[in-house]
Amino acid sequence: MGYFVYLLRSLESRLDRLTRGRDGANLEEVITHLQGDVRIMDEEIQELFEISNQIHKLANQGLHHVALSRYNPFAESGGNQSFSLALLNSRNDGFVVTGLHARESCRVYAKPVTGGLETVHPFTEEEKAIVQEAATGKPPKKKAVKKS
Repeated sequence: MGYFVYLLRSLESRLDRLTRGRDGANLEEVITHLQGDVRIMDEEIQELFEISNQIHKLANQGLHHVALSRYNPFAESGGNQSFSLALLNSRNDGFVVTGLHARESCRVYAKPVTGGLETVHPFTEEEKAIVQEAATGKPPKKKAVKKS
């Protein structure tokens, strides 16, 4: 029986030290205080999560992929005065702008790009190449030209 009394007093002593805590605060007060801190931190984490989602959404809307190519589409005019410019977001959505320069005129066309592909208006070979370059970050492979 003496051993059980010793264990009981030992447990009471431990419980007394645990509930007394630092500066005489009891365990219930410490837990209540910590619950309040956790609640405040949870609200702050939720706010940071919402801000992170907004930043992510804005980042995806911005331009991420840009490529420009100058070329000469007409045999009778000199110089690479014509161009195609692809501007795409992170999902490869955006548009391609092409300016065709001839001796007597200059025409500018804008075409939508969805997922790196043409949609309503078919692309020229130059537009296909520049959209591919913008989407992949690598210029397309040049086709070998046969010499006669």
